[in-house]
Amino acid sequence: MRLILKNDVVEVHTLVNNKKQASCGTEIIGVDKGYTEVLADSEGEFHGEGFGKLLTPISNSRVEKNKKRNKLLQIAKKAKPAKAARIIKNNLGIKKRQKQNRKTKQQIRSHCFKAVHSLVDKAKEVIAEDLTTPIPKKNNWRQFNRLMNQWTKGLITEALETVVKARGSRLHYVNAAYTSQMDSNTHLLQGNRVGDKFHHANGEVSHSDINAARNIKQRFNDPDISRYMPYKKVKQILLDRLRASKELFFTEH
Repeated sequence: MRLILKNDVVEVHTLVNNKKQASCGTEIIGVDKGYTEVLADSEGEFHGEGFGKLLTPISNSRVEKNKKRNKLLQIAKKAKPAKAARIIKNNLGIKKRQKQNRKTKQQIRSHCFKAVHSLVDKAKEVIAEDLTTPIPKKNNWRQFNRLMNQWTKGLITEALETVVKARGSRLHYVNAAYTSQMDSNTHLLQGNRVGDKFHHANGEVSHSDINAARNIKQRFNDPDISRYMPYKKVKQILLDRLRASKELFFTEH
């Protein structure tokens, strides 16, 4: 047992036995982390739908509160000491904020775990992107990055690693470079992603997250692209494959 004093509140931490978990499924499935849903899989299914509806108001509220806090902080810096002290005491405290953050984190965490349980119901092997090293010079969507921040990504990763282990499945990570930009029908660097739609080279249109999940699954067995390979080298391999496929096409025709 452990006693922790946090903000004048005593927390009692003790070990408990985990309840027995249902066994995992039998399939090998690739997954892509999304925003409108927690995960999209290579079989064309979504897990944790409604995730975006949960995250958006939370994120927007946090941004507005931070703007107001920053404004009050600037006023406090310019005010006389007595007024500055009142502002800091009454308007810039952190106890309420920390309590709200814990509640918010628990809501998001619960949603992530439910989604991963849904995935593992059918998956024995889960293939996911290794997102520990961001790709330099990648186009940044500032609003998306704010909504889908490292905190949220960390909760999805925690859910994946915890549930997979508890239910007897296995989690594998692959190189994340260009999985969203490849055509999952050909596994070549062709086609075009527009928002949540991916336009394939043959004219088909699929959901961009499902297209990426299929590429992630295929990359697990790719003999040329390792997990920690630099993204520039990955791009060169993909371009070489595309060039070779075009040369073969013209040779045959």
